[in-house]
Amino acid sequence: MKYKVLLKLDYFGLDIEDGKLDSIIESTLDEVKQEILNECNLDEFPKELSNVLVIRTVGSLLSIPFIQKKINVDGLDLDRAVSSITRGDISMSFKEMSDGEKMQQYISKLEKYGQTQIYKFRRIVWE
Repeated sequence: MKYKVLLKLDYFGLDIEDGKLDSIIESTLDEVKQEILNECNLDEFPKELSNVLVIRTVGSLLSIPFIQKKINVDGLDLDRAVSSITRGDISMSFKEMSDGEKMQQYISKLEKYGQTQIYKFRRIVWE
């Protein structure tokens, strides 16, 4: 799992070769894994949710200020967001966001990724 997280972090231009992020990645993987287990009321982690674990871990890591300082937001392509929608006579425009705001929105989406997949494994606990 750690290798998959490192591959995704590489997209953001983080210097991950030095090994300084290893302990942070390991602890974040454990935290996110436990959050998913708690949400699903499970004791063992389903392998089908491994992709959700990786993406949510990346989102959690990117929200850490120490790591955010290492990201060059200007070098990322964050302009895929829709700026306006037109349906018939109705047109809706959205405010322009700075690269920092776009990055925060992207991180938020990563942290919430896979909610519908998690629902498939959720168990109800009667107390």
